[in-house]
Amino acid sequence: MASGPLGADDEQFLLDTVAKTFVRFDAYGKPTLAKLLNNILAAYNAAAFSHVILLGEQEGLSPALLHRVIVTSSGSSWILGSFLDFPADLLTKDVELLRNDLGALPSVDLHTTGTSTLETVLEKARRALVRRPPIPG
Repeated sequence: MASGPLGADDEQFLLDTVAKTFVRFDAYGKPTLAKLLNNILAAYNAAAFSHVILLGEQEGLSPALLHRVIVTSSGSSWILGSFLDFPADLLTKDVELLRNDLGALPSVDLHTTGTSTLETVLEKARRALVRRPPIPG
Protein backbone atom coordinates (compact mmCIF):
# COMPACT_ATOMS: atom_id res chain seq x y z
CA MET A 1 0.00 0.00 0.00
CA ALA A 2 1.33 3.39 -0.88
CA SER A 3 0.44 6.97 -1.55
CA GLY A 4 2.43 9.88 -2.86
CA PRO A 5 4.79 10.25 -5.77
CA LEU A 6 5.61 6.69 -6.77
CA GLY A 7 6.20 5.92 -10.40
CA ALA A 8 5.57 2.76 -12.36
CA ASP A 9 9.22 1.73 -11.84
CA ASP A 10 8.84 2.10 -8.07
CA GLU A 11 5.68 0.03 -8.11
CA GLN A 12 7.33 -2.69 -10.20
CA PHE A 13 10.36 -2.73 -7.89
CA LEU A 14 8.10 -3.30 -4.88
CA LEU A 15 6.21 -6.07 -6.67
CA ASP A 16 9.48 -7.72 -7.72
CA THR A 17 11.04 -7.59 -4.25
CA VAL A 18 8.74 -7.34 -1.23
CA ALA A 19 5.11 -6.97 -2.30
CA LYS A 20 2.66 -9.60 -3.50
CA THR A 21 0.11 -6.93 -4.47
CA PHE A 22 0.21 -3.16 -4.73
CA VAL A 23 -2.62 -0.83 -3.77
CA ARG A 24 -2.24 2.89 -4.44
CA PHE A 25 -4.15 5.41 -2.33
CA ASP A 26 -4.84 9.02 -3.23
CA ALA A 27 -3.76 10.61 0.07
CA TYR A 28 -1.12 10.21 2.74
CA GLY A 29 -2.40 8.39 5.82
CA LYS A 30 -4.91 6.29 3.88
CA PRO A 31 -2.62 3.22 3.66
CA THR A 32 -2.22 3.30 7.45
CA LEU A 33 -5.98 3.62 7.92
CA ALA A 34 -6.52 0.69 5.52
CA LYS A 35 -4.00 -1.42 7.48
CA LEU A 36 -5.76 -0.66 10.76
CA LEU A 37 -9.20 -1.40 9.29
CA ASN A 38 -7.91 -4.69 7.89
CA ASN A 39 -6.56 -5.65 11.31
CA ILE A 40 -9.84 -4.60 12.93
CA LEU A 41 -11.64 -6.99 10.59
CA ALA A 42 -9.26 -9.72 11.72
CA ALA A 43 -10.17 -8.86 15.33
CA TYR A 44 -13.89 -8.99 14.54
CA ASN A 45 -13.39 -12.36 12.81
CA ALA A 46 -11.40 -13.75 15.74
CA ALA A 47 -13.95 -12.52 18.28
CA ALA A 48 -16.90 -13.88 16.28
CA PHE A 49 -15.09 -17.20 15.84
CA SER A 50 -14.47 -17.35 19.59
CA HIS A 51 -18.17 -16.82 20.30
CA VAL A 52 -19.15 -19.48 17.76
CA ILE A 53 -16.65 -22.02 19.13
CA LEU A 54 -17.93 -21.45 22.66
CA LEU A 55 -21.57 -21.64 21.49
CA GLY A 56 -20.82 -24.90 19.69
CA GLU A 57 -19.13 -26.31 22.78
CA GLN A 58 -22.12 -25.25 24.89
CA GLU A 59 -24.33 -27.17 22.48
CA GLY A 60 -22.18 -30.29 22.68
CA LEU A 61 -19.90 -29.92 19.64
CA SER A 62 -16.20 -30.59 19.88
CA PRO A 63 -14.38 -27.24 19.46
CA ALA A 64 -11.61 -28.97 17.50
CA LEU A 65 -14.07 -30.59 15.08
CA LEU A 66 -16.04 -27.36 14.66
CA HIS A 67 -12.77 -25.53 13.98
CA ARG A 68 -11.97 -28.06 11.23
CA VAL A 69 -15.39 -27.51 9.66
CA ILE A 70 -15.17 -23.71 9.79
CA VAL A 71 -11.62 -23.29 8.43
CA THR A 72 -12.53 -25.41 5.39
CA SER A 73 -15.95 -23.86 4.78
CA SER A 74 -17.77 -20.58 4.22
CA GLY A 75 -16.87 -19.13 7.63
CA SER A 76 -13.14 -19.35 7.05
CA SER A 77 -10.59 -16.54 6.97
CA TRP A 78 -6.83 -16.28 7.31
CA ILE A 79 -7.09 -15.34 10.98
CA LEU A 80 -9.13 -18.46 11.76
CA GLY A 81 -6.56 -20.70 10.10
CA SER A 82 -3.95 -19.09 12.38
CA PHE A 83 -6.21 -18.77 15.41
CA LEU A 84 -4.05 -20.70 17.87
CA ASP A 85 -0.87 -18.82 16.91
CA PHE A 86 -1.68 -15.22 15.99
CA PRO A 87 -0.60 -12.48 18.42
CA ALA A 88 -3.83 -11.30 20.04
CA ASP A 89 -1.99 -8.40 21.68
CA LEU A 90 -1.19 -6.91 18.25
CA LEU A 91 -4.86 -7.04 17.25
CA THR A 92 -5.76 -5.42 20.55
CA LYS A 93 -3.19 -2.67 19.94
CA ASP A 94 -4.64 -1.87 16.51
CA VAL A 95 -8.21 -1.94 17.86
CA GLU A 96 -7.21 0.58 20.52
CA LEU A 97 -5.34 2.78 18.03
CA LEU A 98 -8.35 3.02 15.74
CA ARG A 99 -10.83 3.37 18.62
CA ASN A 100 -8.77 6.24 20.04
CA ASP A 101 -8.65 7.91 16.62
CA LEU A 102 -12.31 7.43 15.66
CA GLY A 103 -13.85 7.53 19.13
CA ALA A 104 -15.78 4.29 18.69
CA LEU A 105 -15.93 1.22 16.51
CA PRO A 106 -19.20 -0.23 15.25
CA SER A 107 -20.60 -3.18 17.06
CA VAL A 108 -21.64 -6.07 14.88
CA ASP A 109 -24.95 -7.77 15.44
CA LEU A 110 -26.88 -10.29 13.44
CA HIS A 111 -30.35 -8.86 13.91
CA THR A 112 -32.82 -10.08 11.34
CA THR A 113 -35.60 -7.63 12.24
CA GLY A 114 -35.73 -3.84 12.40
CA THR A 115 -33.96 -1.23 10.29
CA SER A 116 -30.35 -2.45 10.62
CA THR A 117 -30.79 -6.06 9.63
CA LEU A 118 -27.99 -8.28 8.41
CA GLU A 119 -29.40 -8.09 4.87
CA THR A 120 -29.56 -4.27 4.99
CA VAL A 121 -25.94 -3.97 6.12
CA LEU A 122 -24.76 -6.48 3.50
CA GLU A 123 -26.63 -4.61 0.76
CA LYS A 124 -25.16 -1.23 1.80
CA ALA A 125 -21.64 -2.67 1.73
CA ARG A 126 -22.23 -4.33 -1.65
CA ARG A 127 -23.45 -1.03 -3.12
CA ALA A 128 -20.41 0.77 -1.69
CA LEU A 129 -18.08 -1.79 -3.30
CA VAL A 130 -19.48 -1.31 -6.80
CA ARG A 131 -20.12 2.45 -6.59
CA ARG A 132 -18.09 4.41 -9.11
CA PRO A 133 -16.56 7.64 -7.84
CA PRO A 134 -17.62 10.79 -9.70
CA ILE A 135 -15.38 11.83 -12.55
CA PRO A 136 -13.61 15.12 -11.67
CA GLY A 137 -14.04 18.01 -13.94
